[in-house]
Amino acid sequence: MSFREDKVADFLAHFDQHKTQIRNFEGCVYLRVLQDSQNPQIIFSYSCWLSPQHLEAYRHSEFFRGVWDYTKTLFDAAPQAWTTHSLVELP
Repeated sequence: MSFREDKVADFLAHFDQHKTQIRNFEGCVYLRVLQDSQNPQIIFSYSCWLSPQHLEAYRHSEFFRGVWDYTKTLFDAAPQAWTTHSLVELP
């Protein structure tokens, strides 16, 4: 996600308010937020879900809509999202 420079702190505060609820949403097994080292306006949310159905349930929930409705007002570019699967994992 790419945020307006003056809205990065707003996003981080908003995320901080909701991170526990996101992480505890049924099926979410991992949640991380990453910031680009060269451009602090670019922030990634990285989450792992038990199944595609769990992720879709989250994306269609009232909770997500409320969080996302505010978040998208802070962007300076259209967000991008990817759904991936693991090919190799090392402990």
